[in-house]
Amino acid sequence: RQIRELDELLERLARRWLTPDEAFREWPRRNRLDVHRTLRHNLPRYGGAVLQFRWPVKEVPLPQPRRPSRILVIGDVSHSMAHYVSVLLYFFHKLNFQFVVESYVFSESATYATPYLNGPGTFEEKVQRLMRGARSWNAGTRFGTALAEIARHAAVDDQTYVFIATDGKVTLTPDEQENIRLNMAALRRRARQVIFLTPSAEFSGALHGAGRSRQRRLGTFYYGPHEVPVWSMGSPLWYGTLARYADRLYLIRTLQDLIDMVENLLISSGEEERRNHHGTV
Repeated sequence: RQIRELDELLERLARRWLTPDEAFREWPRRNRLDVHRTLRHNLPRYGGAVLQFRWPVKEVPLPQPRRPSRILVIGDVSHSMAHYVSVLLYFFHKLNFQFVVESYVFSESATYATPYLNGPGTFEEKVQRLMRGARSWNAGTRFGTALAEIARHAAVDDQTYVFIATDGKVTLTPDEQENIRLNMAALRRRARQVIFLTPSAEFSGALHGAGRSRQRRLGTFYYGPHEVPVWSMGSPLWYGTLARYADRLYLIRTLQDLIDMVENLLISSGEEERRNHHGTV
């Protein structure tokens, strides 16, 4: 039932995004007088006397927000996350009418998921294909090792939004910690934004600053329009890496949360483009 609902929501999004209402503004051109508009304005008002002038105008379309062209989804398919990430992957690959979408899944190692999800079939058929083809599924969570593998192959540029879906329960041995740090830094240098998605209130709550009076501040996330401080919650390197190298974290638990997240991303993308444009004029 929820997958059918998701398909319906995406159809509505597609109709809205692919047929935007373009707004225009009038731009006066004062290099010559528009005689026709001047007479039409003055004759009914001033008995034939020309008291106000009218100039030619050109309708100029208002700039539309520049949408991100690429999405890379990295999904944790360990014990606690496999079903959740399956739905996320299905959702993002249904957005390929608007974006170039690629994806990887990982638990103990990483698998390129795009070919399994872009083919024909229902949600269940696509997920079954991916489960059979994945190098690891429903196992432990070696996030650093997976990031190192993905970094060698994934196409990431300054128009790529990287989404990482996890509940934060990852292996934190010293070698894994170093892999997380190095590869999160590399992703952040190459990508437009790095964004975490989680179903875990504990994970997102930690990033929202629970116990802040006793904890050290590590950095700031942006959740929609809000700035969210990040505090050390027992694993300084893990949360500190997130605070330093990720831009946003969204608590996603419903289909509407997904829709709202993408809408928020498009709005913030447009605002960012406008700021960059005004800064370079």
